[in-house]
Amino acid sequence: MTNEIVCVGDSITGWRTRSKNKNDWPLKTYPEMLEKILQEKKYNFQIINEGYPGELAENSYSRVSEALASYPQAKYFIVLFGTNDVEDNPHRIQEISDTILTSLGSSVEKIREKEKIPILMTIPKIFGEQQFTNYNRIIELTNDRIITYCNKQKIKLIDISSKLSAKYFADGIHPNEEGARLIAKEVYKGLSKF
Repeated sequence: MTNEIVCVGDSITGWRTRSKNKNDWPLKTYPEMLEKILQEKKYNFQIINEGYPGELAENSYSRVSEALASYPQAKYFIVLFGTNDVEDNPHRIQEISDTILTSLGSSVEKIREKEKIPILMTIPKIFGEQQFTNYNRIIELTNDRIITYCNKQKIKLIDISSKLSAKYFADGIHPNEEGARLIAKEVYKGLSKF
């Protein structure tokens, strides 16, 4: 029997469209790289990519609920949302962070309710020629809060943000192949500890 690991998130996770044609997205994704690592290590896991471009954290609960219903045998649910929620508004930093954290918390509780194992990831920073100061202030605040939340709630956490720099991104937001590989390695390391 093949074990399933479900990766739920935005376009950093994957590029799932209504056509479900993953070839529509030109960049490699971490779930794709993770599956290769697990195959090389002879682990019997199938990686399910439930990444939706442009998805917001406030919709994470419904995306996680859909994934739980679609893959009831899966044990692990890796969740990464938040990049699409940030904006260049210094007056909404706390509010946006609150929305992301509340949404992720609801998703985690839904996963636990089904007696599955939730794994959260920190949100990667945004890189580029343009100034992303306010965007990254929201991300840094939210990541600190995600780490605290995971520690208090005893939730598995994979901190990818601290490992990624500009060279790992194709466009400042989406990981390039090297970035996807790095994220996959961090996820693999995290799974190995769990």
